[in-house]
Amino acid sequence: MAQKGIGAIRDYFRQIEAEGQDHIYEAKLLIVGEAGAGKTSLAKKIEKPDYQLNPDEGSTQGIDITQWEFPMEDGTPFRVNVWDFGGQEIYHATHQFFLTRRSLYALVADSRKEDTDFYYWLNAVDLLSDGSPMLIVKNEKQGRQCQLDEGQLRGQFANLKETLATNLRTNDGLDAVVQNIKHHVQQLPHIGDRLPKTWVRVRQALEQDTCDWIKLDEYIEICQENGFKERSDMLQLSDYLHDLGICLHFQADPLLKNILILNPEWGTDAVYRVLDNRRVIDNQGQFTRADLDQIWDEPEYVDMRDELLRLMVNFKLCYEVSGATGTYIAPQLLSFNQPEYEWDRSDNLILCYSYNDFMPKGIVARLIVAMHREIADQRLVWRNGAVLEHEKTRAEVVANRGRREIKIHVKGQDKKAFLAIVTRELDKIHRSFNRLNWDKLVPCNCQECKDSGEPYFHELKILKKFIEDRQRSIQCQQSYERVDLRGLIDDVIDPKLSDPCQVGQINCRGNISVPGDNNRISYNNCVFN
Repeated sequence: MAQKGIGAIRDYFRQIEAEGQDHIYEAKLLIVGEAGAGKTSLAKKIEKPDYQLNPDEGSTQGIDITQWEFPMEDGTPFRVNVWDFGGQEIYHATHQFFLTRRSLYALVADSRKEDTDFYYWLNAVDLLSDGSPMLIVKNEKQGRQCQLDEGQLRGQFANLKETLATNLRTNDGLDAVVQNIKHHVQQLPHIGDRLPKTWVRVRQALEQDTCDWIKLDEYIEICQENGFKERSDMLQLSDYLHDLGICLHFQADPLLKNILILNPEWGTDAVYRVLDNRRVIDNQGQFTRADLDQIWDEPEYVDMRDELLRLMVNFKLCYEVSGATGTYIAPQLLSFNQPEYEWDRSDNLILCYSYNDFMPKGIVARLIVAMHREIADQRLVWRNGAVLEHEKTRAEVVANRGRREIKIHVKGQDKKAFLAIVTRELDKIHRSFNRLNWDKLVPCNCQECKDSGEPYFHELKILKKFIEDRQRSIQCQQSYERVDLRGLIDDVIDPKLSDPCQVGQINCRGNISVPGDNNRISYNNCVFN
């Protein structure tokens, strides 16, 4: 079930027992890949094989959503919600919010190019969709074949089901692609699940509603008219429909929880209208509410501008500039150029996040949104990094995608406290990915490394293991000098700051009570000694 926990499962079966059972034969197909690979062509050819490709057809802007139906073997209609994702780089970091469970994925690769990062897409789908199945579709344009080490890919990614070849212009191999999509979409775990009859009736009622969105009260009324009695059951259903791509309901957000977006394309189009706006792009991601009034000037958007802006903030796609009410920045549109600033590299605390197999796109952008109030001078920020400032302490955060790492340098009066704040936000972002494999690395402080621009880095988890095993030192693998373990860890992490919400007696929603008033630093209602 979409909601976790024994209580949710118990409620689900209670509803089946009370109302009887029915089925929804519906699923979500997400087509991903690089720009120009043929994703839109595949989406159109699935439904209409005789569709004539237009060489002048522009690339998908954001996400296009269509519906495709086919009969199952017993004649029962099966509906697929097809999400065709734009392939431009700017969209990659935003797509992660729509990569849901209960879905089949098709990665389209252009055989003429070598720009498809198969490992990136396979990792992204595996982590963000909790292991949903994937097909690789090689679009062999001009008869050129695409060579893959399929054995190695299958060995690393259990969710890779098939690798298929087709020419979407001539339709060679298309039938096999379509048949595999039909097969695998019917094998998704939720297909054939017994559902309460009330769920199916509400699904049908929502399908007949022509509105782009409805208020939560209207949804509740629809549920009640179709036999629902418990509010928790209604929310359980909306969560399920969210996974299927039928509607969008962000229950955890205080504003967005009050609406159901019945037409997901309406919501995604609104978001991408901002990111694709030429004025916003030329302003390196900066826009104002006045700009939004022009971008969202159609009648279907006018009364929902606050909610749509909240949708962008909720997705960590923008933030409001501190001290400039009504002015926003979309960090994925910032300049790649790092601004000039002075930084003394002596006496810095350094911590490095190293990603072993896969570094998701957009981590730094989400950190920038989360900590935008601390951006130094509200100008020391760029596409891959930022300088953050709190009182007399600064942190430089820089991502290097080539090396799959994020490096943090901190200097100033409260280095350990501010480092704890930054790492807490990064750890929160990391926890939003399923099974993301990363390490925290601590620079060695031996005589050779401490003044080196390229010190040896120890894995923090290994240092902690050594301490648990009552070891006092560890060997630097660069100088071979033995260094004090506790000194290494204490250089960057004060145990009482490792979890900010455990300092003193803290309720992170307020009510702060911290023993002592000396040398303390506060952030987001948390206080650090």
